[in-house]
Amino acid sequence: MTHPCRQDSRKLDEYKNAGAKITTVDYGSPESLKNAITGADVVISTLNSNPASLQAQHLLAEQAKAIGSVKLFVPSEFGDVTDRESPEGVFAIKQSIHHKLKELDLPYALFFTGPHSDYVFVPYAPNLLCGCRASRVLTRGIRFLGLDLKSGNLTVGLDGNALNSFTTQRDIGRFVAYVLTNLPRSKLEWRIFRIEAERKVRNTGHM
Repeated sequence: MTHPCRQDSRKLDEYKNAGAKITTVDYGSPESLKNAITGADVVISTLNSNPASLQAQHLLAEQAKAIGSVKLFVPSEFGDVTDRESPEGVFAIKQSIHHKLKELDLPYALFFTGPHSDYVFVPYAPNLLCGCRASRVLTRGIRFLGLDLKSGNLTVGLDGNALNSFTTQRDIGRFVAYVLTNLPRSKLEWRIFRIEAERKVRNTGHM
């Protein structure tokens, strides 16, 4: 599913050629979401970390429960762990989805992966806006890492020796697909999967 204002035609063509069915939806419309996921067994959300996008998962979960065929919901995690005490910001929103799914009695599977190494180390990415030309913007990943590209400086919290998990988006996709198609439902429902491709520290010379 894709939003009409967030479409990269090249990416969509790749998905179509691989056999995916592309459906344009309005994430604020219950009917639009319901029509898009009718008949699905599993709903996988990859909405970005924008608070409004993450909040849209509440309505998506409600429609997934309403249609009756969905047996598992994979909310948009794919980053740092969110099963923490007193979460704030996007972590609080993500955790609220867990509570919503429990309230609906719709089983979830959570995937914690750490930052995406093929995103956080890329300084610029296309900025696709509805009705506007694509422009290059500084990715949030670079800001997340504390990198100042102009000065070449890196801001590191504490002593910089804490281990950080990194996983590429491609590896995440492969792992999620494998787990969902090979494990029985009893090993998927209400489970947390923690994966990483690399474990590094931020100190210069060790990243």
